[in-house]
Amino acid sequence: MDYPFDTGNAGVCGVFVCMSNELSTPKLVSCPSDLMPGHIEASTFSPILPPGVTGVPFTSDINVSYGVGVDANDQKPQMILTCDRNMGSDGTATPARAFNPQVDSNGPFYPSACICMGTNWVQNAGPAWTQAGHGKGGHNVGLADGSVHTLSRFELQNQLRNTGDSNDSFGNGGFMYCPGQTPGNSYPNRIQFP
Repeated sequence: MDYPFDTGNAGVCGVFVCMSNELSTPKLVSCPSDLMPGHIEASTFSPILPPGVTGVPFTSDINVSYGVGVDANDQKPQMILTCDRNMGSDGTATPARAFNPQVDSNGPFYPSACICMGTNWVQNAGPAWTQAGHGKGGHNVGLADGSVHTLSRFELQNQLRNTGDSNDSFGNGGFMYCPGQTPGNSYPNRIQFP
């Protein structure tokens, strides 16, 4: 059966649907501190509710509070596997999803949500946490080794520097550089945001 996702998704909800047999409830992928506009916590992973049943079906990225590291793997255990979606640049109120408003209708990913977070940034620039969530304090980051950390902006940038990801072999795949990043020939630390 095809899953009837709402239009305009970046594809992140599909990642969590694949894990829905292991997750007891979609509340696990919805952060109570998520202040992004339009966020709605789903009550069931079912995409369609039977007649007479109330609740919110899981059909869209608006039901997800976390981005996913698309290249995370066990060979590089320090890579980001998942993170709060309110990662931005320079600590502004602009989330990573808004870096590039262009929409790619030719594939499952939307460039506005596909960000190469990088490993090097100009001074006082690069990845940061926005106010749309836990404020600008520490935020949740799950690594490929299975650990979860609460990271400040400084700690986030150090984590990205130490992932060991050069991503030379994949190309950009529609991912854009994080503002403040020193552009190069590689696209390390690619994260897909909802």
